[in-house]
This record gives sequence, structure tokens and C-alpha cells, in this order.
Amino acid sequence: TLMDMLDMLRKTYDLSILMTTHDFGMLDRYADQVILVDHSILCQGTAQEVLQSEAFCNIFHRKAGA
Repeated sequence: TLMDMLDMLRKTYDLSILMTTHDFGMLDRYADQVILVDHSILCQGTAQEVLQSEAFCNIFHRKAGA
């Protein structure tokens, strides 16, 4: 997949990759750090920290895995 290819390039060349997504299921696998933005930075941390945050729940009206 494209994400696997980008992850391989990131690891091989010690790169940082900045991307936006609404695919929350891929965050644990590919993201070292996650920033939740809605006009400003609402939350940042690991994928689990952000997905379980009150800010995430308020923005998307759901908890991770729901």
C-alpha cells in the first residue's frame, strides 16, 4: 500500500512525513505523533492519547474504536 511504502522510505532515510487524514484506524500503525486540529491545536500526543482525548470525542462525537 502507499502507506507501507511511505513508512519504508521514512525508516530507510530517517525522514519525517507530515500528512493529514481522517483514517483513524491507521494512526497507531504509522504515526509517531498525532495533532488534532480544528482552527487551532486541540490535542497532541501518541495516537492513543489523541484518540482517547476529550477533544477528539467532542470534535467527532465518538470515542476511538466506536
